Amino acid sequence: MAFAHGPPLLVGAVSSPVGGRRDGSVCQPERQGQRSDFKGYAAATMQPAVSQSVVHLKKRSEFLAVAATGRRWVAPSFVLQVGPRSVGSDSGEQGHVGLGFTATKRLGNAVVRNRAKRRLREAARLVFPDAATMAHNYVLIARAEILTCAFRTLVRDLETALLRVITVKPRQSHQRSVKRK
Repeated sequence: MAFAHGPPLLVGAVSSPVGGRRDGSVCQPERQGQRSDFKGYAAATMQPAVSQSVVHLKKRSEFLAVAATGRRWVAPSFVLQVGPRSVGSDSGEQGHVGLGFTATKRLGNAVVRNRAKRRLREAARLVFPDAATMAHNYVLIARAEILTCAFRTLVRDLETALLRVITVKPRQSHQRSVKRK
């Protein structure tokens, strides 16, 4: 078997998708004046993950404490619950934002649940630096729609939820008061 030898490649030269050579990167330069569908998406992907100090909720008691406050926003692809961050939290500081993710077995097997949580984590990474309120815990619960909805819709719904969940009146307890004689 014979091999044909071509001209030597330059150091740092990369072949382009069309087949020619270029110096440096194969990426196209960004064009001026392009806008994405929602505010801050392109800028958010270029910046570091979260500027605020985010602490992940890991204990069941932390998730239950957030659920007990009654502040929630239901979107087609997720449910957002919010509650004040208690002084006795693991971090011990009020200035942090607590963040937890949940996907129930009703959603599907482990692969499906992990995919749903990855989508929630990425959407939270893009939205939380601008919209989250300090000294609060947030829990995102995945719903079935999260597997089929567009990612931009998910991010837009999360932005809306973060703006409105603090102003929503907490729901009443479901326990009925029993009158005793």
